[in-house]
Amino acid sequence: RVITADPGTGETLWIWRIDEGPRLSGVRRNNRGVSYWTDGRQSRILVVSPGYQLASHDAATGHLDQRFGQEGIVDLTKAVEKDANYNPDVGHLMNTSPPLVSGNVAIIPTSLENGRVPKSMRFPKGDIMAFDVRTGRKLWTFHTIPRRGEFGADTWGNGSNEYSGNAGAWTPFTVDEDLGYVYIPVEAATGDQYGGPRPGNNLFSSSLVCLDLKTGK
Repeated sequence: RVITADPGTGETLWIWRIDEGPRLSGVRRNNRGVSYWTDGRQSRILVVSPGYQLASHDAATGHLDQRFGQEGIVDLTKAVEKDANYNPDVGHLMNTSPPLVSGNVAIIPTSLENGRVPKSMRFPKGDIMAFDVRTGRKLWTFHTIPRRGEFGADTWGNGSNEYSGNAGAWTPFTVDEDLGYVYIPVEAATGDQYGGPRPGNNLFSSSLVCLDLKTGK
């Protein structure tokens, strides 16, 4: 739930809860907060639901912003780029930290199931996505595990970037608005405690990555 209160009196102003039904099966529900955006005239509260949907609310009323996504919601499971390993039966894409909002850009931290004892070395990839806070349009995707031909792909021996997953970035991000950079702390690739199937340096897993806020490059 999202619950807003008057800071002077503690009076509840509005509450929002979404019924996500079967898409919550197997998903841990420990989202850690919301984000705020304003242009001086409009104000929005952004939150990612346990079922991996990005919602935008009018901060005063709690009503979903009908101009954002589809009736106020972007289904992140549809927005994410899917490769051959995208298999929700093996690993769910989730969210634990609030979106990072800077200017008109909202960047979504992505998490998956704990990688200590993964069900398979072929796990979904924890790509990072950014969205326009006014419209919900996807602006860019950063591949935390480089795809074939991308910079860093040659650091994954035996073509392991093709089948390895995880490498999400689930903790809060940091932005330097003067430089226009966002700093992404990327976790390990599948699995956390044994990397035998993925020889090499494995960019960009277990790395602090600096991206251009507007382009994701």
